[in-house]
Amino acid sequence: MRDVYDVCFGIDFEDDALKRANKVIIGALVGRERDDWPGHQSPPSTKIRKRIDRETDSTLTKALRIVNQRRYYCCEKGTLPKRLGKRLMTKFGGALHAGFALMLLLSASTEVSAQARQDDPSAEAKIMSLWEGKAPGALGEGDEDKPTLTFYPPSKSRKPGTAVIVIPGGSYGWLATNHEGRQVANWLNAMGVKAFVLRYRLGPKYHHPVELSDAQRAIRLVRTRAKEFGVDPNKIGVLGFSAGGHLASTTITHFEAGDAQATDPVDRASSRPDFAVLAYPVISLTADYTHHGSRDNLLGAKAPLELKKQLSSELQVTAQTPPTFLFSSSTDTVVPPENSVAFYLALHKAGVPAELHIFEKADHGVGLGLDDPGIGQWGTLLIQWLRGRKLLPAGE
Repeated sequence: MRDVYDVCFGIDFEDDALKRANKVIIGALVGRERDDWPGHQSPPSTKIRKRIDRETDSTLTKALRIVNQRRYYCCEKGTLPKRLGKRLMTKFGGALHAGFALMLLLSASTEVSAQARQDDPSAEAKIMSLWEGKAPGALGEGDEDKPTLTFYPPSKSRKPGTAVIVIPGGSYGWLATNHEGRQVANWLNAMGVKAFVLRYRLGPKYHHPVELSDAQRAIRLVRTRAKEFGVDPNKIGVLGFSAGGHLASTTITHFEAGDAQATDPVDRASSRPDFAVLAYPVISLTADYTHHGSRDNLLGAKAPLELKKQLSSELQVTAQTPPTFLFSSSTDTVVPPENSVAFYLALHKAGVPAELHIFEKADHGVGLGLDDPGIGQWGTLLIQWLRGRKLLPAGE
């Protein structure tokens, strides 16, 4: 009994309401303990003990009423605290143990309240499934079978503006969702850009066209829910790295206007990005400099030549291909810069606005590359390009 009192009394409640609840619990416990502490002259009668129990139950109920508010827990109002409290009370029995159970609830509530006070709500990323229920073509029920889109909102509320769907690389066999995903999303947020990180299905379990369908669905989803996300539906771009750059290049060379008769409203939207950023991208699946790992994971080791050509983005550029920003490095031996150069030349020939930067020295997979004074400048160059295309407010 004394241990329960000491623990409850030792909790540091900063919130006034929780202080009151804690005080009520302590009062109830002290009232009960008056008859249990060493040195008490005579034990109370059964009648007095029942009255103490009633008073204790009453005070604990008051305390529960204080903490049974939405601000103190993250579940549906009126569900978890009462249900859990009753379960613990039933399990342990008696007002004493009910007090201990409620003290545990108060401890958890205090942690949630502190987090709510300290965290910016916009820091919480929102993970969304691309499809309700099972994704088309899914081969199982695991996480790898469920493509998702994670929304990273800027810290400040702005009028509808630019959104970028970030597509991490990983040779179509894994996803570099940290340095080519989350970090990039946060960097975009700092400019007021809404960012979405795509987690798409991968080879060798999945092959084309599954990856492309995941990316197209992501574009359509953001466009369909543009008002909800605070996005201009005409300013949705893709930013892909390495193999993710290939997938991004595929979305800008293989897009659809949308099916106006589709029952799913998402499928009625266009899958065409409004612009693209390709970071050290895989482009060709037929040239000598092809990244074989990405090609085999995407198409399979024995894919026909015609399919390889169809997915070689430098061969699929048209005048309708969106404006594109590219960068790579002369010393990238994993995905050589010839990929970026070939795509730029195809864009230039088709009259598509494009900008290309080949840096002298950098390894493959640098991400933002902020620790490199050379290739780390690509972000600054991109900002200028986005501003020039009215995709960033002039003051940013």
